Amino acid sequence: MPSPIDALKQRLAESVRVLAPEGRMFSSAGVAMMRERVERIRREIGDRPTTPPADRICGALHKIRLGEPETLDGAEFFFVCWGLTTRCGNQRVLMEDDSRFTEWMAEVRRRQPTTLAWQGLLDAYFRYERVAEQAMGEKNWDKLRGWLEQDLAGLRQRTPTGMLQLLPWLNTLSDQRNLLGNNPCRPYAEEALRGERGPIDRVMADLGIPQTSWFWRELVFSQIEEATSWREDARFKQVLDTLLTQLVDHPVLRDKGLAMLLTRYAGCTDKSVHEGLKQLSVEAWGSPQLVQQAKWGLVEPSVKAMVSQWLVLEDLEDFFERLQAGGLADIRRLAFWKRFIKQISFSHVALSGHLCDSRQPNWVQFQDKKKGRFSRLEGGGGGKNAFIMKIGRYYFVEFGEKGDACYGYVEGQQPFRLGDGLLNYPTDLKDMQRKVFWGRHADGRLKWESAFIREFANLGI
Repeated sequence: MPSPIDALKQRLAESVRVLAPEGRMFSSAGVAMMRERVERIRREIGDRPTTPPADRICGALHKIRLGEPETLDGAEFFFVCWGLTTRCGNQRVLMEDDSRFTEWMAEVRRRQPTTLAWQGLLDAYFRYERVAEQAMGEKNWDKLRGWLEQDLAGLRQRTPTGMLQLLPWLNTLSDQRNLLGNNPCRPYAEEALRGERGPIDRVMADLGIPQTSWFWRELVFSQIEEATSWREDARFKQVLDTLLTQLVDHPVLRDKGLAMLLTRYAGCTDKSVHEGLKQLSVEAWGSPQLVQQAKWGLVEPSVKAMVSQWLVLEDLEDFFERLQAGGLADIRRLAFWKRFIKQISFSHVALSGHLCDSRQPNWVQFQDKKKGRFSRLEGGGGGKNAFIMKIGRYYFVEFGEKGDACYGYVEGQQPFRLGDGLLNYPTDLKDMQRKVFWGRHADGRLKWESAFIREFANLGI
């Protein structure tokens, strides 16, 4: 029985006799047959070579760390091309090793790699995780990007013409030169926003871009750039929910992308509440009404004020519709305070101990939604609720029960302190000595709304 080596030699000899009978050069029919078989294999298993085994890559990387890159033989050079992002033990990846990477790129330029090794370098370009904490890796990644962009035309020249049709990844990369540019995903942004995945799927399939690549994050950001550049408000709002979902999926983009979306929304003619934008803003940056939430500095004060008004409106509606004694919405008080919505810069809800302790899903969700914007209110039989708002330099306190009057205090002289998460009724909210405003919700010669407005005018409101 022949050995495996002898069997392989025999099969190769038979193939040569078929492709080049009588010892002559390959016949045209033989070349066509070879191309047909290569094309069939390509369709069955794809064009992309399998990533070499980690032990072979690490062996080549170990050698390059001990000596000069020019000492690598052809196979080792190939393994290093595929190993720029491979971590071996506690060693840094080569992409983040500045001196050795510089030497390595000089060797790459000298050797002018052919397609298989070039694909390994391209794989590193798409695979390397670019993070702000690794500035050297980002710098070397950009060096690699620049070389790939510059050498692409040379690679086509080094590749036999007959092979080009068998390398769709090279043809796609040549057609889509933006993939190696400074804004690789912008040409796909508008199509992606329309839900057209054809061109992107083709790029992914032909180039083998991994799902973990920065490419997908960049594609999301390019869509945000595209959408925020649109002048038509309706068109922008139509894709806003999709963009917010993608920001949730790519948290590293969240702050920058959210700032862009908020700014564009603030430029809309209709700035009415967008629930998704409001929710993600507060989850990501906290309440814009609290000075310690530094991330709100990423947007202009007018944008911050817009979201603050959204929260005030939410709190007003929740309080006067959901937290009233007897469960009946107080439409008159809600309508009255809505008139001041653009002047209310701060709102805070004080929930009764009964509601704070409730495990009913709707009240648990209510507290989650207002995290950092409500306090527990002790006293008053455990059923008191209160609402605190700030207009100009005055704090006003309303209560869930109409029998409790509205109290107003000058900022700095209010009897309560917010931030501890606990208030007491009545001492923290009702102080007849400190009040500068006191008004009951009872109609007399004037409706109570008119009486309130007259007193507000004396305060400069």
